[in-house]
Amino acid sequence: MRRVGLVAGAVILVGLSFGLLAGPVLGHALLASSDPAANATLATAPGTITLTFTEAPDPKLSSVQVLDASGASHASGPAVSTAAGSTTLRVRVGPLPDGVYTVAWRTVSAVDGHAAAGTFAFSVGAAAAASSAVPAAGSASPQGGSTVSAASVGGRWILYLGLVGLLGAIAASEVARRRGRWLFRFLAVAWLLAVGGASLIAVAQASDAGVGITDLAGTSLGWAALGRVVPLLVAGVLIVLARRWTTARRDLLLLVAAIVAAQMLLDAIVSHAAAAPLPVLNIAIEWLHFVAVGAWIGGLAGILVELRGSPREEQGRVFARFSRWATVGIVVVALTGVIRAAVELGSPAELVTTEYGWLVLAKIALLVGLAGLGALNHFRHVPRAEDGVTGVRRIGSVEILVAAVALFVASLLVNVAPPVAMAAMATPPAPAGLAVDGHDYATTVKLHLTITPGTAGPNTFSATAVDYDTGMPVAATSIGLRFIFPGRPDVGSSTLTLAPTGGGTYAGTGSNLSLGGPWTVTALVNEPSAPVEVPLQVPVPTPPAKVDVNAAAGLPTLYTVHLSKGRSAQLYLDSWAPGYADLHATFFDADGKELPVTGIAATVTAAGSPPLHVAMDPLEPGHAVGHVKTTAHVPMSVEITGTAPGGEQLDLNVDMTPTR
Repeated sequence: MRRVGLVAGAVILVGLSFGLLAGPVLGHALLASSDPAANATLATAPGTITLTFTEAPDPKLSSVQVLDASGASHASGPAVSTAAGSTTLRVRVGPLPDGVYTVAWRTVSAVDGHAAAGTFAFSVGAAAAASSAVPAAGSASPQGGSTVSAASVGGRWILYLGLVGLLGAIAASEVARRRGRWLFRFLAVAWLLAVGGASLIAVAQASDAGVGITDLAGTSLGWAALGRVVPLLVAGVLIVLARRWTTARRDLLLLVAAIVAAQMLLDAIVSHAAAAPLPVLNIAIEWLHFVAVGAWIGGLAGILVELRGSPREEQGRVFARFSRWATVGIVVVALTGVIRAAVELGSPAELVTTEYGWLVLAKIALLVGLAGLGALNHFRHVPRAEDGVTGVRRIGSVEILVAAVALFVASLLVNVAPPVAMAAMATPPAPAGLAVDGHDYATTVKLHLTITPGTAGPNTFSATAVDYDTGMPVAATSIGLRFIFPGRPDVGSSTLTLAPTGGGTYAGTGSNLSLGGPWTVTALVNEPSAPVEVPLQVPVPTPPAKVDVNAAAGLPTLYTVHLSKGRSAQLYLDSWAPGYADLHATFFDADGKELPVTGIAATVTAAGSPPLHVAMDPLEPGHAVGHVKTTAHVPMSVEITGTAPGGEQLDLNVDMTPTR
């Protein structure tokens, strides 16, 4: 018996060690969608950012930040829920200059209390679209996940052990029809475990949410903590009264059992079941599963403790009565467990392809083992119990140890997002391309044009046209697009017809946007009454140019930007005082001769500062200089534009780092 106990104890310790040393698991208020979408390129900046999650987040414990490339926040207020119990958070943002923006979100689920965090990015303007720094987004990527801690898992396991022990001990007293001192010792230990586990969960959840324990007041986590701890304190008082008040002992203990059953119901309410389809039914099944475990496993532990030192004949009769109830408990646990697993998995394949499925398999294996041990007792040792209960106690002790491991696996399952929740998460989409909006001068028609992938070359164009006032789709036979590239007079215009595809959408494919830069697109909405023209400006990202950097001691660092047709531009900063420098820009043709570019203009953006337009004074054809403020070793983005002979617009962007 001692060897069996040592082996089973070692199994528990090993399982606990692996569970507590494992990496963080996934939480449950995970990103399902966003507006703007991840990786979207917007022609105009949005006024609000809207995020929709797989579960309702607690707005008091959740946050949404909108950060630019320097890390500065552009949110103009806290994240707010769109309605009570809504899965959507919305945050207003201030004016957003062209650039790439990161949305960093952090949520605490109002359903199950789990914390999660993630990021995604979107860009505003053509210059931002050309950047390769826009990351894939959404919670399905490594950027989104949970901060659930080992302390939270351990706290729930301790709580489960305590609740199962409390309910089982009282059930055992009913079966044994006795309520002696060993019962109250067992109840005291179980009560301490339950209160300790509930307290540890509250502390761990506050830590996971990044707040202090006092900050939980008035939040979903705070109410859940009170719902656990306060009834347990009342149950503790009732246990003390029952120990002293023998005439009302049974009634008081049954009241404690009712409080514990209510605690199990609370656990079901703040579990995966609450976010499943038909939540009331799933919560009821989850609760029944928990109560059956308590009556079966907790009852077995209570019987073993309560019958210590009692006559062999009495032990035999009690074990025989409990064996029949335990059989019912096993059946209920199995049926409810299968139903809940099927709901959360979604398909049998998830059993072997997901972390949640692996834990379900582990729990099934443990429950099958428990059923086998129970059957061994039921059919072999219990019928012989009046002749000796050594076999019953030995197998029963092993059952309790295995059940403790099964409860630990259950505490892990609570903290792992089920596959059905994972399926609802946002997946990293393909680049959303360009989206532009416009209307005709008479404000009769609004047009939304989406261009995918939104780069120079072949694109798919999709347009929707609606009435400006009513928002109802416009019944057009087709939509014609006319493309003009103002920066290159030598590039002629082209046209593309978008055919109706159903649902008020018109689509077509073409390579009309053949160059990077600003295009003027005129949409002709061919209504039956009269065509309507809608002017649009489409900023096509310019592919990043090759830049050579030549640094030599004692000389300004020279940046050579390679342009089309073998042409190039050279830029350098000539510092003439601390914090001030002259920005020189010179254009060259394919033969290395100065190219007479006119209208040279510059825009400089330093980290954490808004774009600054620099007046460039011409020194000679193709060479201009302007005064800029600098900070040593702080990078700055420099955009230079000019008009080449023949009217072609030249546009380049280079990152420069002042050395002094």
